[in-house]
Amino acid sequence: DAPLEANDAFLAFPVKSLGKSYLALSFLHQLNEANATASIITLAVEDNTLVDIVFPNGETKQCALNRGQIYVREQPLGFDGVRDFTGTRITASKPVAVFTSAPMVFVPDQSIFAGDVATEQMLPIEHWGMEHLACPLPTEGTDVYRVIANEPQTLVEIRTATGTSSTTLDAGKFYQFETSVPTRIISDKPVAVAQFAKGFAAAGDGDPFQISIVPTAAFLKSVRVSALPWFEYTKVLSSPPGP
Repeated sequence: DAPLEANDAFLAFPVKSLGKSYLALSFLHQLNEANATASIITLAVEDNTLVDIVFPNGETKQCALNRGQIYVREQPLGFDGVRDFTGTRITASKPVAVFTSAPMVFVPDQSIFAGDVATEQMLPIEHWGMEHLACPLPTEGTDVYRVIANEPQTLVEIRTATGTSSTTLDAGKFYQFETSVPTRIISDKPVAVAQFAKGFAAAGDGDPFQISIVPTAAFLKSVRVSALPWFEYTKVLSSPPGP
């Protein structure tokens, strides 16, 4: 459902890394075309998988899926419902994969040109963490970040070289902020973090896209990078010592 010349990519997780519980982390869909719809997709990897979904507006859905089957919820712009699937809770009886897609996002809003599609595979709640490192993209200005909590009264600290700010989140709620410097995100309960690039009017180059930031507990000692011929940007992060 993405418009012509819009595209995105995501890191696909192996089946062994899938989980039974998810909270979606996406962005607001802002394209006013009838055939362009924000969507959230649940994919089963085993037969007889029972799925319960609670959307941000309180609507619920239950379905049964066999291996390879999907449930897709789409929501067009202008419909009285969900255009941002952030906060959607998916609970399944067996492991599933969950994907979100917004065919046209402007980051942080439509005052910043241009827009593009944002698609990402969600990280299961069991793989969330309490420390995340945010690295600025090689563009001008700031990047946008969202932090979402699974448990009530989750304390989140945003730490940079110049200071620390904090906020408290309830279950299923998110906090959005901008920064242009390396940032350490610390929480007292597991959270998920996503990074969003701005359009070229603010960034100087490129269009919006979404990146899931993995917690430092999932960092590896050896990583192999596969890049396209014109790829010129690589940064290596290591978890800092101490609290």
